[in-house]
Amino acid sequence: MVIQKHRYFSHINWMFLCFIGLIITYFQWRKDQKYKQKELLLKRIIAFSETPGALNAELMLASADRDVPLWAKEKIEERYIRIKRQEVAVALIPETYLPFQYSSKESAIKDSFDDFLIKLSHIEMYMSASLLSSKDVKVIMNNVITTLNNLKNGSEVDQSLLKHLYLYIIWKKHAGVIKLFKRFNIKIDEEIKEYEEVLIE
Repeated sequence: MVIQKHRYFSHINWMFLCFIGLIITYFQWRKDQKYKQKELLLKRIIAFSETPGALNAELMLASADRDVPLWAKEKIEERYIRIKRQEVAVALIPETYLPFQYSSKESAIKDSFDDFLIKLSHIEMYMSASLLSSKDVKVIMNNVITTLNNLKNGSEVDQSLLKHLYLYIIWKKHAGVIKLFKRFNIKIDEEIKEYEEVLIE
């Protein structure tokens, strides 16, 4: 009888230890999966400018007058075209305010910024899902915010580009970008009212 009880309790202990082991293994697996997922997302963030569109948009925001690889041509010398800041500012005016007249150059500029804004929307999506923190995206967002602040404190043309970029974000309904910028103290929805009034005038 004593031996049977001993075997019974030994069996219970063994099952309990197995259960605990399974729980520990499961949580370790979840932790590893989250780490791998975060690592993958960070790689995507680091590669933010590796797509041609996003890279071109960053170049156009950072430089007032420069050659940009706007075309997907086989020969390198055929990819580049000179783009001035005023051209970018005009291209980003929403059709609500300026009816669009087709231009391959203007369309390519819009496509570049669409890619750029989609990338920013993805960052906000990852942050909203608690997959990435502000610290994780600090480097890329610091570059973006610095560029926007430089435009805000720049020439009249610089400020015009920033104004039209914000209008374009609203017009394209990039709620994720608006939310992301708010995290970094840029409140588009508040600033846009003044910009709209100026543009309408």
